[in-house]
Amino acid sequence: MRVKKASKETLSGGEFGKTSKKSGQFPTSQPSTASVFSASLEDAEIRELLERLDIIGRKLSVFPAEALLLQYRKLVAELVRRAVAGLRVRRDMKWRRGDRNFFVIVERTESMLDELEIVFAREGERTRMLQIMEEIKGCLFSLLF
Repeated sequence: MRVKKASKETLSGGEFGKTSKKSGQFPTSQPSTASVFSASLEDAEIRELLERLDIIGRKLSVFPAEALLLQYRKLVAELVRRAVAGLRVRRDMKWRRGDRNFFVIVERTESMLDELEIVFAREGERTRMLQIMEEIKGCLFSLLF
């Protein structure tokens, strides 16, 4: 029995059957699975960092300790770093609208962190500390989403 090869070969890959020419190239009209996976992984990591930030913020409001403030500051710095990295990607794709607003929000977040440390030193201002933490969280949401 002889089998003839067609000019197109069908590759079966689970539920998505892809057709390619003999040269072995896949159609590029859809985003690659790796880029979609990395984007969803990045999104999950950001959401997890925001949840940790919320937990530490609640702990900080109940029991203000320097160790918790340091953890809070590190998480905010990591989230700002990821937001700035996302801006670089958008800038590479010629996305310019809102660049100035982005950096204004980053500066505001950093100034609010400095004010949080000052308020933390004065122990009687828990209400202001909670307001600042909510403002920081709002700035992070503006940067990330």
